Amino acid sequence: MTRVALPLGLLAGAAVASAAAASPPGPARAAATLIFLAAAPGLAVVPLLRLEGVLAPALAVVAASLVLDGIVAETLVLARVWSPALALGLLVGVTAAGAAGQLVLGAREGRS
Repeated sequence: MTRVALPLGLLAGAAVASAAAASPPGPARAAATLIFLAAAPGLAVVPLLRLEGVLAPALAVVAASLVLDGIVAETLVLARVWSPALALGLLVGVTAAGAAGQLVLGAREGRS
């Protein structure tokens, strides 16, 4: 994947998750949300670590996604403002921020 394709794919995934949150409950919404939660936050953060190989980054993506999901959920519960929609919105924001970070770093590397 090119340096631009991954962040744009992440932003598209964030848009899909946002649309899924607005759609009526059903299997398609559940599947889209589960896939987003299991992969997108990690895909936004792990490439910034520049891990080598195939297996380590793949495992790190899933692990980072689950960790970020847990951090957001626990923070909302402890703040007593738990809402699944708010949690998904925050994770979409984390994903978008990571994708933007990848674009910025890619642009900086392109100049040097």
